[in-house]
Amino acid sequence: MAESSVRLKTPDILKGILIVAIVFVHLVISRSDAMSAGGGPSVDPVVDPGAAEEVVASVSVGSMAIQALYLGLMAFLMISGYFFKPGRGFVLNMRKRSIQLVLALAVCAVVIPIILYVWMAILGKAPGLDDLVNAFIWGFGLNGVFEPLDVFTEHPICGGCVGYYFLWGMVWGFVIFYALADRIYGNLKLSVAAMVALFVVTLLLKVFFPVKLPMYCQMGPVMAAFMIMGMILAEHRVVERIEAFSIRSSSSWLLFLGSVLAVVVLVFLFPPGLEFDYMSFGAFGGYSVFIYAAEALAMFVVYVHFSLLLSKIIGLSTAFNVAGQHSLGILLLHGSVATFMAVPFYDFTHGSWFPDEMGLVPSLAIAVATIVVCIAISVLGGRYIKNLRSERTDKVRSEPAR
Repeated sequence: MAESSVRLKTPDILKGILIVAIVFVHLVISRSDAMSAGGGPSVDPVVDPGAAEEVVASVSVGSMAIQALYLGLMAFLMISGYFFKPGRGFVLNMRKRSIQLVLALAVCAVVIPIILYVWMAILGKAPGLDDLVNAFIWGFGLNGVFEPLDVFTEHPICGGCVGYYFLWGMVWGFVIFYALADRIYGNLKLSVAAMVALFVVTLLLKVFFPVKLPMYCQMGPVMAAFMIMGMILAEHRVVERIEAFSIRSSSSWLLFLGSVLAVVVLVFLFPPGLEFDYMSFGAFGGYSVFIYAAEALAMFVVYVHFSLLLSKIIGLSTAFNVAGQHSLGILLLHGSVATFMAVPFYDFTHGSWFPDEMGLVPSLAIAVATIVVCIAISVLGGRYIKNLRSERTDKVRSEPAR
């Protein structure tokens, strides 16, 4: 039983590290790096990923570090596949996963933009009804539909969520993954073949049909491929083996240091970039997806090792564990919460989803406060939903049988 609890702890710490890194990249690093590099206004990768790539690339070491960290997004997908339980069937798995994601996206697509718009209107900073409509369009993944992937569509001011593409992609990824998982589980050759086939489909989409599809469904195959990769890792108990890390074991250090070296070499030779939502995996177009997969796999191993080491530090491990348990809420809410807090003090424009003139210290303060508020909202929201379900169950049980 002790082994099971430890086994479940490291992935939560890993998710906590990833989600905190995402918040700080969006709210702090993308601005401070740009300001220090060029002395001018910052460029947000969410708004203009191509321009952000040029800014970040001006410092090679910083660029490598950020791009390696960005690969952590794939770890969320691999963790989903890692905890796949065979035998539940497609319908039950989809009900468990997709309903939660779709409901969360619906709230973020409709409710939160309205709240932000009303808040801005109260303060005399409403961006206009067209921005609110644009926020709805973004929330339901209908922005730039059937336009080329490299065509930028302007992010709405009151649509503060920056995780739409990833969550919609996960929905389609789960559809593909759960349709295949029970059929390939336990068969390594079949699992690898399915994973490679999905990467090939991604390559073909990128090369021959590089357009934005409704609700980001073009991202389904690549996300499902990483879920299958996680399932394969689970069958070989990779996380459990890493958690058995012994400081005196040469094989433990060999795996860890070898993975770090692999990440450094691969990211240096084949920069993965910061544009996963644009299906940009590197300099070789769709063919880069295979190198991208190798980079993400090596980075996953590095992240698990780092999470294991962090788990030894009680205070930090607890904080990241809590953040990891509410990573979905933080991912969906952090942009909106940060915008809500910044509106009274800054003016928002259509050039960026967050004000450029915000300095390093205010950015840090808002980033930390945002994480705390998002966790509080997630906890309270979870309790409210749990109580509703409990009340509904009690009501059904109390009704007399007909």
